[in-house]
Amino acid sequence: MMTDGTGGDAGRIGICKHFMIGDNTQLVMENLNSLIPYLIPIVLLELALVVFALVDLRRRPNTKGPKWAWALVILFVNLIGPILYLLFGREE
Repeated sequence: MMTDGTGGDAGRIGICKHFMIGDNTQLVMENLNSLIPYLIPIVLLELALVVFALVDLRRRPNTKGPKWAWALVILFVNLIGPILYLLFGREE
């Protein structure tokens, strides 16, 4: 480790200053605000897919595998879970 000669850790202090959250809050918020128009459609698409897949799962008498497992996949595998169910989980 590098020290500053007084027993302190100069390298660690520099890293801590670089990653301080309070210093860059305004910059982070500006970047986040510029991304919101792109994130809203993705979130809405994900929500619509989850609702559609869960309704479809509930209405189907048979699926490829247990329904509880498909429900977990749909709910906890973001964006891909409902797509996986719709492609591979439904029996036709």
